[in-house]
Amino acid sequence: MKHEDQWGSVCSTGFDERAALVACRSLGLPGKGLYRDFGGTFGRPGYGKVWIDHVGCSGSESWLGSCRHDAWGEAGCDHDSDVGVCCEIDWAE
Repeated sequence: MKHEDQWGSVCSTGFDERAALVACRSLGLPGKGLYRDFGGTFGRPGYGKVWIDHVGCSGSESWLGSCRHDAWGEAGCDHDSDVGVCCEIDWAE
């Protein structure tokens, strides 16, 4: 996600399907958000700031940053716990 004009990641703690939907909406992508706790499982750790942790969304937010979360830049995790989101598009819509 982008905050203070800098891209960074989101920790997977508390992240769920509702947060994935909001993440897709934040990027302007329609459809269903599918998430996985990617972290280092691809052998390519993330880089930059881990922006937020303990994300809690209702699912109606327009931006992931408006969901409940710990203070910006104070995430208690590293890139081994980065969340990954795939935004599935329903081509029938």
